[in-house]
Amino acid sequence: MSYKYEDFLHDYDDDEDYIGLEDELAFVHSLDRAFAGDTEYMRVLADVYSSNGHGVKLDYNKAIFWLEKLVECGKIFAAVRLGDMYLEYDKEGVPNDFDKSFEYYKIAAKKGNAKAIARLGVMFLYGIGPEKDCGLARELLERAAEEGDGEGCYYFARILKEEGADDWFDYLKRAAEKSNGKACWELAKYFAATLTDNRFLISLACAASYYSFDFDPTYAQLRLADCFMVGYRMRKSASSAKSYYKMAAEGGSQEAKEKLKKYFNIES
Repeated sequence: MSYKYEDFLHDYDDDEDYIGLEDELAFVHSLDRAFAGDTEYMRVLADVYSSNGHGVKLDYNKAIFWLEKLVECGKIFAAVRLGDMYLEYDKEGVPNDFDKSFEYYKIAAKKGNAKAIARLGVMFLYGIGPEKDCGLARELLERAAEEGDGEGCYYFARILKEEGADDWFDYLKRAAEKSNGKACWELAKYFAATLTDNRFLISLACAASYYSFDFDPTYAQLRLADCFMVGYRMRKSASSAKSYYKMAAEGGSQEAKEKLKKYFNIES
């Protein structure tokens, strides 16, 4: 979708909390600089339009407009973000488009971006967009893992485990160290006894805040809430428990809703 300068002028809303850019004049200045070719202001506007509470209404299509401009200017991070949006969002006027996602990841992967390489590997692994190709998926995920990408480490660990390789757990731990929520959840769920209390808490907290197209953090949020509620391997905190029960309830957990009612008399 193409936009003109005038299409943006009335998007600033005084009722919104415009963090970082103080007033409407600053917003207009951002537009001026972005349309003049300043990539930093293009990035600011892409962030603003994809985040509620920054002075403008959420509009992913306008965020995409600026990200596409950034890609044209050679900014690889923008290609990765576009790949993510078309792979994961499926909302707010941005339907999943796996072909577009695949093309944007390829742009970034050709420049050596490890996250894009990992995402391409996942797409080939499951046949999301391109035809399933386990051999190519393995090659891409190993490359991303060796370059330190958390998602690459996680999926390469799974491949190694299926192959019966002894070092699969090393890659799972590497993924967790890179704050990959899926890896953190597996460590906290299946290997809790091997973790220190602090590592257990960090793993659960990371998993509880990790959102991805192939991971539901609701179970981690519920588990973390239970641990805070009774003080299991962490300091007891009713307020923290309530926060995580609310997250899980918003994610659709009936058990979380029941515990909010039981412990805090909160209907959700």
